[in-house]
Amino acid sequence: RTFVVFETTKRYLPTQSGDLVIPGPLLRFAYATRFDENFVTGRVPADRHDAFAFGRRLTLHVEPLPAANRPDEFTGAVGRFTIHAAADPRSLSAGESLKLTLRIEGDGNLEFFEPPRLDSIVGFHVFGKIESTTAAVRTITYDVAPLSDAPTEVPAIPFVFFDTREPASYRVVTTRAIQF
Repeated sequence: RTFVVFETTKRYLPTQSGDLVIPGPLLRFAYATRFDENFVTGRVPADRHDAFAFGRRLTLHVEPLPAANRPDEFTGAVGRFTIHAAADPRSLSAGESLKLTLRIEGDGNLEFFEPPRLDSIVGFHVFGKIESTTAAVRTITYDVAPLSDAPTEVPAIPFVFFDTREPASYRVVTTRAIQF
């Protein structure tokens, strides 16, 4: 007998701790053992049979993130990430604002964490933000204004995530300071 193997990969991203039940797969297919030849339609099954193949469900237990050693800046990012910052314009006059863009890249729950809070950026006021997300990049553009007439830099911005790779722990990556 000849068999054909179909394999598919599906990625699950748990958003809470507890049991995650993945339903068993279901494959629907049709087969025939006899065929008729037809001048107009070609080979046509004479004894079509619909069939199903059922797989077993899978239950995974999702552990909660550890509370011990959790930094205050943690906003729910789980995976492995890098962060980059850019500012535009790089020259400001009193009363002007700039666009501060954070680009978070990596493998993890990009859509399911709060963006970094910029309360810790001394000397700037945050008016608002705009976000966009693709499969591997989350971009957050903040509208910020300096509180003084002559800002010299946007300081480094920390980003905290929980890295599930061994040894699993909270990690902090930072942007480079942006000089004016």
